[in-house]
Amino acid sequence: GKRADPSQQQLATALDADEGGRRMQSRMSLERHEAMLDAQEASTAEVEAGLRRDKAKQMMERGFETAAKKIERAASVFLERKHEREAKIKDYQLLVGLMSSLPAEAEDS
Repeated sequence: GKRADPSQQQLATALDADEGGRRMQSRMSLERHEAMLDAQEASTAEVEAGLRRDKAKQMMERGFETAAKKIERAASVFLERKHEREAKIKDYQLLVGLMSSLPAEAEDS
């Protein structure tokens, strides 16, 4: 049988190698593309998680603000009542003082 021309053999080998190389390249670019998509999904998930965290933080801060306002209001009401009580006690003491300074006859009337 007629042997294949070495130059043709070389060409076939080169073409095979080229084909193999191309296939490998396309597989690599596909893998790279998939990796990019994965990274994108991960970063999207990260962004979403971040947004959820921010929302939770905002809600917590709002909760703290509301609680602080309630405490403030309760404190000011408490102080108002305390002042009122003190004023009443002062009035009462003043009254007791006045009564005790009145002459005894006036008390009988």
